[in-house]
Amino acid sequence: MIPEYITAPVIGAVIGSFTNFIAVKMLFYPRKEIRIFGHPLPFTPGAIPKGKSRVAGAVGNAVASSLLTKSDIEAMVLSKEIEDEVADVVLKHLTRELKEEICVLSGAETDKYCEKKDALCDLLSQKIVESIDVVKLMEDYGAEYIKNRIHSNKIGRLVSGDWIDSVAASTARALQDILKEEGVHYVKPIVSERLSEIDSKSAEDIMLYMGMKEGHLREAVTEAFRKMASENIEKLLDHIDIAAVISDKINAMDEKQLEHLIITVMKKELRTIVSLGGLIGFILGLLNCLI
Repeated sequence: MIPEYITAPVIGAVIGSFTNFIAVKMLFYPRKEIRIFGHPLPFTPGAIPKGKSRVAGAVGNAVASSLLTKSDIEAMVLSKEIEDEVADVVLKHLTRELKEEICVLSGAETDKYCEKKDALCDLLSQKIVESIDVVKLMEDYGAEYIKNRIHSNKIGRLVSGDWIDSVAASTARALQDILKEEGVHYVKPIVSERLSEIDSKSAEDIMLYMGMKEGHLREAVTEAFRKMASENIEKLLDHIDIAAVISDKINAMDEKQLEHLIITVMKKELRTIVSLGGLIGFILGLLNCLI
């Protein structure tokens, strides 16, 4: 009689554990449908592989509607931690010398930068020279200025205005020719010097020059980020379908990856199910003996 009270619960526990173990395994196996004489075998494929699309959709909807909503994302983006990190990154760029920052952002080597800068000096110098019309300047201002200077004394008044206009025009044309031939060589060192001065400045230096109060740069960057994020995050999130992203990710997994994911998340819970099967089997075996 005593062995019966021992063996029956033990056998019940073994059967309960084994059946629950099989049930857990059948969630994932077999991974493919099995057919016998052209007919699908029941419970193949396993519950998870068979319902992967449904599981993917359900998980995606659950995450999007309850676990990671657009409000949650907006709150994270506008959090103090994110604001500080963004400000740190932006300030790192704004406090660098422009030359260094341009090289970093463009990926250009220093030699390449200097080459491009020299080409820019040539272009700017040429544009400046071409924009100077000495003849027009003389017509608009120069001739009248010379007349006033010459006619300011008694002897100068003897010189006719037409002669002064003629000399001024001839001089202007000569100067225009000189400017055309030699102007770039004269202007380029000045342009190069000014560009070099700008090279050594940072964006912060420029903003301070434009009137920003010293020490307010971080506050300005943070405020700009907050305003930009607040105004645009809702539009951005409208283009992000969280449920679809998660669903697509799960559907893209093969059955082995999905099994690994689920077991990683629910390993302890699945073991508990097997253990509960053993416990229930033990209790039923014991009750059977008592009844």
